[in-house]
Amino acid sequence: MGMMVLFALVVVALMAGYAWKSGHSLFGRSSTSGASQELTAIAANIQGHYSQEGSFAGVTTATEISNGDIDASYVSGGTVDTPYGGTIVVSGPASLNGGTNNAVGLTVNNMSQEQCIDLATAEAAYGINSGTTVAAGVNAANSPATDAEAETICTAAQGNELTFTYTLSD
Repeated sequence: MGMMVLFALVVVALMAGYAWKSGHSLFGRSSTSGASQELTAIAANIQGHYSQEGSFAGVTTATEISNGDIDASYVSGGTVDTPYGGTIVVSGPASLNGGTNNAVGLTVNNMSQEQCIDLATAEAAYGINSGTTVAAGVNAANSPATDAEAETICTAAQGNELTFTYTLSD
């Protein structure tokens, strides 16, 4: 009888260990997915707002918070927080391909290497833009970075940063 109890405890311990390990990994992916969705929502709101004006002139993190282009649920103390503890900074305007103030960057920072690679290769982060620039032009196509590209730009164990550039033409 004692052996059966011991066996049952070992099985439960193994299952709990597996669940904890899987849950821990899934939590990390879930937070990166949340960051990707947050980035996509912010980009869509900013593009919608400024496409009516025809220019990204005046765009900053503070103006986008105050005019409601960035949902208040993402904001804490004047910064735009991500689900994993980083921030999103609105950087721009920029002038691309002969245009004037026709682009804006969203910089996501303070990511672990795994989070950075997951976000760089996430389809959702690219859903509404053309001319995406990830980490100073490593991937300038309208597509997620490949695993190889992401590994070349997400090299730090912690503190990685990606910039996604969105244009008015979308």
